Amino acid sequence: MRKGLRRPRCAGASALLNLIFAAGLLAFPVALFAQSAPAQPAATKPPTAQPSVPQSPDARTPTPGAPSAMHKYERAADLIPDTAVGALTLEKAGARLAQFRRHPFYQSILDSEIYRLLQADAGFNQAKFGVFGFSAAAGVDTWEMFETLLGDNLTIALEPGESGKPVAWAVCVTDKPEVAAKLAAALNPMAGLMKDGKPDETRSREVEGVRGYQINADAYYAVFDNVIAITNRAEALERTIRMRNASSGRLSDMDRFKQARSRTTPDALAWGYVNVDGLRQRFKDRWIPEKIPNGFVSMVFGGIIESARDADTASADLSLGRDGLSVNVFLHGKSPLPDSHKAFFVPAKDAADWSSLSLPRALARVSLRRDFHELWTQRDKLVSAKGLSELSEFAGNVSNLLGQMDFGDDFLAQTGCDLQFLSNLQTFEPGRAPMPQFPAFGMILPLTDVKQFGQRLESATMMAFSFISMQAAQNDKNALLVDVDSYKGCKLICAKYPDAPADASPLPQRYNFAPTAAIVKDHFVLGSTPQFIKDVIDAAENLPSSAASGAARAGSYANVKADELTAILKANLEPLVAKKMLEENKTKSQAESEWNLLLKLLSSTEGLAISIDRAEEGLKATARLALKPGAIPQ
Repeated sequence: MRKGLRRPRCAGASALLNLIFAAGLLAFPVALFAQSAPAQPAATKPPTAQPSVPQSPDARTPTPGAPSAMHKYERAADLIPDTAVGALTLEKAGARLAQFRRHPFYQSILDSEIYRLLQADAGFNQAKFGVFGFSAAAGVDTWEMFETLLGDNLTIALEPGESGKPVAWAVCVTDKPEVAAKLAAALNPMAGLMKDGKPDETRSREVEGVRGYQINADAYYAVFDNVIAITNRAEALERTIRMRNASSGRLSDMDRFKQARSRTTPDALAWGYVNVDGLRQRFKDRWIPEKIPNGFVSMVFGGIIESARDADTASADLSLGRDGLSVNVFLHGKSPLPDSHKAFFVPAKDAADWSSLSLPRALARVSLRRDFHELWTQRDKLVSAKGLSELSEFAGNVSNLLGQMDFGDDFLAQTGCDLQFLSNLQTFEPGRAPMPQFPAFGMILPLTDVKQFGQRLESATMMAFSFISMQAAQNDKNALLVDVDSYKGCKLICAKYPDAPADASPLPQRYNFAPTAAIVKDHFVLGSTPQFIKDVIDAAENLPSSAASGAARAGSYANVKADELTAILKANLEPLVAKKMLEENKTKSQAESEWNLLLKLLSSTEGLAISIDRAEEGLKATARLALKPGAIPQ
């Protein structure tokens, strides 16, 4: 705690501390499930006698001798200074972990294939046995140790450092202070912090009756009252100790911190806060510029970027129910969105639209609702000079491909606001699948006047395919054969590679692709295969009578389905295993085990959906991982 403290003599001290927290991180995802699990009555057992562990005189008491009155804190943020610009708080994680281990789901995990695969991992076993050894030395149950470390209220906070390295706090308010004292009493001699049965004065310091310890050059800790405090700076730990009786200057006193909490889910498992204004002032020379240098990023995500650039605070929360895991993020804006950026947030239509389109074997969807033509006319206000040059070059290339059709005045002026990118799994004849296999994908763009513009767009697409094929032939690459087909009254403009030899198996990678375009109703559809276009045509015949609701109607939306993702990964498992062996120097067994673990985890989920949209006074983003029924038992 004082300047000039020498490095720890115990080389394993840092490893031991990291081991405890690594194991805690392994246990924490398991504790998530307890949020939605009903409590089970604990079996009544007689108290288990614990080995006697000598307590260091400073483990919990301010001075050697008889303990003084303990002050009980409720919020870790009471012991973190208001100069912290970001904080993550876990609520009642220790109690949820205790509840979880009494639930039948815990035993089902121990009996699961996922746990069996984890046990085959050397790192997992090393952490497990290390934690068991440490808890035994402390004379506490391993679960009780985790419950103590997670505590009733745990906050991890960051403050920008003068040298560029942030100052970090992890402050835990625990309902098991006696266990915290045992853990400290066990850690101190193991880490070489005791000398002749007393605290080593070169590795510790007393501040206002509380002794803090230096684990290594980047880890300092103290246990006092019902608090465990860990920091990466000696002065940061001292500030926390001196805040025990403070009534101001605390993170919990800040109005922004309180407001951020009010915007999060009340019963969230975890919630976060960021003082964006503080970051802006600290990094004003490196803050988000008013005009984005990347033209493409600005035209697609400029509204989201502007919302982040102008925000004063950000808040987030994590919640778990029986049907899934949700993360909500809110950026609170200081001022209304500029007129130049309003085209990024176009109101959704009330009528039925193609957001409800459902393809067979659907893998993923990305939808962007923007007034792209208006954004193109406003590009001087959105994009830097470098970005404008990139956009001009792109527009020129597209115009050339489309037979001198002007990208802005002709193409974008005739398009609607709902741009979609869809993907679904391909089907191949037995023995005729390429390797690796890719899903089909395509773009769907609404047209404002299909009668006037549709034919021009078909002709331009035919010219573009022919031009691409000619360029490939000139560069000694495989050229495309351009043809016209029809399906259910729709004209299909197709480009495909010549048929592969009958005995070729697997087929080369290029046979995943056969670019095809069509006008389907009042939409222009460009896909990677003819079958993708046909799937869109079939689905468009049966659009629901009402528009999609909820997250799918957000200004920006993306989802991926787990079963289809699992299927495409399994189809490519052989090259994926080989790639992991080559790049990570794994054995075949190790590589297969890691991929099997991921596939097993995916099998418990239905998919992931992300939505982002403008909300009152800011921007809201939600990510939801849906779980399959029964993934968390009743």
